Amino acid sequence: MKYSDRTKYPKLFKQCYWGMFTAADPVRPERAQEPDKAIVAARNRFVEEYKIVAYPKMNLDRVRLDQLDHQEFWEDDQGRIVHLFSHHPTLGVPPEFRVIYSLYSQSQVTGLRIVETLRSKRKLLKAVFKKVPEEVALIINLFITGARKRPRYA
Repeated sequence: MKYSDRTKYPKLFKQCYWGMFTAADPVRPERAQEPDKAIVAARNRFVEEYKIVAYPKMNLDRVRLDQLDHQEFWEDDQGRIVHLFSHHPTLGVPPEFRVIYSLYSQSQVTGLRIVETLRSKRKLLKAVFKKVPEEVALIINLFITGARKRPRYA
């Protein structure tokens, strides 16, 4: 049993570093340690509050920050990247992050930022195009892309 199995979302958490820790090992019980119940509850809350749908399998070096510990990258239902880190409170929190409840250890601060992606912007545009008249959609598309036809996702 892994930490991920102690959450309501084991399929999501089994992919991250925290979720791979051993909670129960019948062969070598000395290796096992149960996760903090408050952290498990916070992880469940995080998925629900931020509408997390996936642990992306893509190169995220462009959003990774070297000075942060225990970084995790999640995808929300709008296609945005939810970037987390957890480290000792004395190390501070970069200004682009906001502090949320602890997701790694009670002794560490957890920071979060949401990074827009091309996919999330396309979803927003798709919603806008569906709600505006044909002429307005054509003008917006011309302005954004230079194309003179209605976008395929409209």
